Amino acid sequence: MKFTKYISVLLLIVSAILAVVFYTSGYSDGMVTTIINWALVLSAIALVGAVLMPLFFSNGKGKKGMLVKVAFVAVLCVISYFLASPEAVEGSRVAATESAWKYTDAGLILTALLFVIAVLGIVLGPVISSARNK
Repeated sequence: MKFTKYISVLLLIVSAILAVVFYTSGYSDGMVTTIINWALVLSAIALVGAVLMPLFFSNGKGKKGMLVKVAFVAVLCVISYFLASPEAVEGSRVAATESAWKYTDAGLILTALLFVIAVLGIVLGPVISSARNK
Protein backbone atom coordinates (compact mmCIF):
# COMPACT_ATOMS: atom_id res chain seq x y z
CA MET A 1 0.00 0.00 0.00
CA LYS A 2 2.86 2.37 0.71
CA PHE A 3 4.29 1.75 -2.76
CA THR A 4 1.23 3.19 -4.50
CA LYS A 5 1.21 6.15 -2.14
CA TYR A 6 4.87 6.90 -2.94
CA ILE A 7 4.23 6.59 -6.67
CA SER A 8 1.22 8.92 -6.41
CA VAL A 9 3.23 11.50 -4.49
CA LEU A 10 6.08 11.24 -7.00
CA LEU A 11 3.71 11.78 -9.94
CA LEU A 12 2.11 14.73 -8.15
CA ILE A 13 5.50 16.35 -7.45
CA VAL A 14 6.67 15.92 -11.05
CA SER A 15 3.36 17.33 -12.31
CA ALA A 16 3.60 20.32 -9.98
CA ILE A 17 7.19 21.04 -11.02
CA LEU A 18 6.26 20.82 -14.70
CA ALA A 19 3.28 23.13 -14.14
CA VAL A 20 5.42 25.75 -12.37
CA VAL A 21 8.12 25.58 -15.06
CA PHE A 22 5.48 25.77 -17.80
CA TYR A 23 3.80 28.86 -16.40
CA THR A 24 7.08 30.62 -15.66
CA SER A 25 8.78 29.80 -18.98
CA GLY A 26 6.50 31.88 -21.14
CA TYR A 27 4.72 29.03 -22.95
CA SER A 28 7.59 27.97 -25.22
CA ASP A 29 6.92 25.31 -27.86
CA GLY A 30 9.33 22.88 -26.24
CA MET A 31 7.57 23.20 -22.90
CA VAL A 32 4.15 22.70 -24.51
CA THR A 33 5.45 19.49 -26.06
CA THR A 34 6.78 18.39 -22.68
CA ILE A 35 3.44 19.03 -20.98
CA ILE A 36 1.56 17.14 -23.69
CA ASN A 37 3.98 14.21 -23.42
CA TRP A 38 3.59 14.19 -19.63
CA ALA A 39 -0.20 14.16 -20.03
CA LEU A 40 0.16 11.17 -22.36
CA VAL A 41 2.35 9.38 -19.81
CA LEU A 42 -0.18 10.01 -17.04
CA SER A 43 -3.02 8.84 -19.30
CA ALA A 44 -1.12 5.66 -20.14
CA ILE A 45 -0.46 4.97 -16.45
CA ALA A 46 -4.16 5.49 -15.67
CA LEU A 47 -5.24 3.25 -18.55
CA VAL A 48 -2.86 0.45 -17.58
CA GLY A 49 -3.94 0.75 -13.96
CA ALA A 50 -7.64 0.67 -14.85
CA VAL A 51 -7.19 -2.44 -16.97
CA LEU A 52 -4.75 -4.35 -14.76
CA MET A 53 -6.18 -3.65 -11.29
CA PRO A 54 -9.32 -5.80 -11.77
CA LEU A 55 -7.11 -8.67 -12.94
CA PHE A 56 -5.22 -8.73 -9.64
CA PHE A 57 -7.89 -7.70 -7.15
CA SER A 58 -11.11 -9.39 -8.20
CA ASN A 59 -12.77 -12.72 -8.59
CA GLY A 60 -13.62 -14.41 -11.89
CA LYS A 61 -16.84 -12.44 -12.33
CA GLY A 62 -14.99 -9.13 -11.93
CA LYS A 63 -12.39 -10.16 -14.48
CA LYS A 64 -15.07 -11.15 -16.96
CA GLY A 65 -16.87 -7.83 -16.46
CA MET A 66 -13.64 -5.92 -16.99
CA LEU A 67 -12.94 -7.78 -20.23
CA VAL A 68 -16.48 -7.05 -21.46
CA LYS A 69 -16.00 -3.35 -20.72
CA VAL A 70 -12.64 -3.25 -22.48
CA ALA A 71 -14.17 -5.02 -25.49
CA PHE A 72 -17.04 -2.50 -25.49
CA VAL A 73 -14.63 0.43 -25.50
CA ALA A 74 -12.59 -1.22 -28.27
CA VAL A 75 -15.75 -1.64 -30.37
CA LEU A 76 -16.63 2.03 -29.81
CA CYS A 77 -13.12 3.03 -30.93
CA VAL A 78 -13.39 0.92 -34.08
CA ILE A 79 -16.85 2.31 -34.88
CA SER A 80 -15.69 5.89 -34.44
CA TYR A 81 -12.61 5.23 -36.60
CA PHE A 82 -14.68 3.82 -39.44
CA LEU A 83 -17.18 6.68 -39.23
CA ALA A 84 -14.39 9.27 -39.36
CA SER A 85 -13.62 11.17 -42.53
CA PRO A 86 -10.01 11.74 -43.66
CA GLU A 87 -10.90 15.00 -45.37
CA ALA A 88 -10.09 18.41 -43.94
CA VAL A 89 -12.81 20.54 -42.44
CA GLU A 90 -14.03 23.19 -44.84
CA GLY A 91 -12.40 26.53 -44.12
CA SER A 92 -9.58 25.02 -42.09
CA ARG A 93 -6.16 26.59 -42.50
CA VAL A 94 -4.35 23.77 -40.72
CA ALA A 95 -2.03 21.72 -42.88
CA ALA A 96 -2.38 18.11 -41.74
CA THR A 97 -2.21 14.68 -43.29
CA GLU A 98 -5.28 12.61 -44.04
CA SER A 99 -4.45 10.23 -41.21
CA ALA A 100 -4.26 13.14 -38.76
CA TRP A 101 -7.68 14.36 -39.88
CA LYS A 102 -9.06 10.82 -39.60
CA TYR A 103 -7.74 10.35 -36.05
CA THR A 104 -8.99 13.79 -35.02
CA ASP A 105 -12.41 13.08 -36.46
CA ALA A 106 -12.46 9.65 -34.79
CA GLY A 107 -11.61 11.26 -31.45
CA LEU A 108 -14.46 13.74 -31.81
CA ILE A 109 -16.91 11.00 -32.78
CA LEU A 110 -15.75 8.84 -29.86
CA THR A 111 -16.19 11.77 -27.49
CA ALA A 112 -19.73 12.33 -28.78
CA LEU A 113 -20.56 8.62 -28.43
CA LEU A 114 -19.22 8.51 -24.87
CA PHE A 115 -21.15 11.68 -24.02
CA VAL A 116 -24.40 10.17 -25.29
CA ILE A 117 -23.74 6.95 -23.36
CA ALA A 118 -23.00 8.94 -20.19
CA VAL A 119 -26.19 11.00 -20.51
CA LEU A 120 -28.23 7.87 -21.15
CA GLY A 121 -26.64 6.25 -18.10
CA ILE A 122 -27.48 9.26 -15.94
CA VAL A 123 -31.07 9.46 -17.19
CA LEU A 124 -31.89 5.75 -17.47
CA GLY A 125 -29.93 4.57 -14.42
CA PRO A 126 -32.50 5.55 -11.80
CA VAL A 127 -35.35 4.39 -14.02
CA ILE A 128 -33.86 0.92 -14.46
CA SER A 129 -32.92 0.77 -10.78
CA SER A 130 -36.45 1.60 -9.66
CA ALA A 131 -37.92 -0.91 -12.14
CA ARG A 132 -35.69 -3.67 -10.73
CA ASN A 133 -36.65 -2.91 -7.14
CA LYS A 134 -40.37 -3.44 -7.75
